[in-house]
Amino acid sequence: MERDTKQAARWLGLAAQKGQYQAQAVLGSMLFKGDAVPRQPARGLMWLTLARDSAVGTEDRWIADLYDSAFKQANDDDRAAALASLERWMKNRRE
Repeated sequence: MERDTKQAARWLGLAAQKGQYQAQAVLGSMLFKGDAVPRQPARGLMWLTLARDSAVGTEDRWIADLYDSAFKQANDDDRAAALASLERWMKNRRE
């Protein structure tokens, strides 16, 4: 069966929006790297941050590793944009 990465990204996005932190991590990594989707490093870092903050225990170490790698590679502008996006996300979730 042929992989449909666009459809996979769409499903990951829906799961991420609903708070599924593993989906947030995978989607964030895809967006940060531009893996099968247009590269959006700030948006990817935002999703990775949300996932990292929700991860629990050593079985989720892979999420922290993805976040750490992306954060080290991100420039200051990407980090600032990710923080602004994260703040908007959190504000909208409370409303």
